[in-house]
Amino acid sequence: MARIKPPVVITANRLTTGEVVFWGSEQRWVKKLSDALPFHSIDVASETAKTIDDELVVLGVYLVAIAASIGTHQPTHYRESIRATAIAPYAIAGNDGVTDVPL
Repeated sequence: MARIKPPVVITANRLTTGEVVFWGSEQRWVKKLSDALPFHSIDVASETAKTIDDELVVLGVYLVAIAASIGTHQPTHYRESIRATAIAPYAIAGNDGVTDVPL
């Protein structure tokens, strides 16, 4: 696997819904890539990802390379562009979002 280059964001899938989420600047998971916290050091991003990997909330925490400009973030890989804009591919029966824990 090729080594990614900064800037990067941290992403995962929300365990209860399958939604793609990103680690935000307010130290919580957010739904929009534009609200994600960009890291300019792979080492800092990796350490942060290790500390926030909560298997009761999210699944599959990893780093995504982005092209960052003022106010916008765009993934540099096609697959991640799809993940960042797509909705969850399925709905969990009985999940109306009322009983979910906040991101």
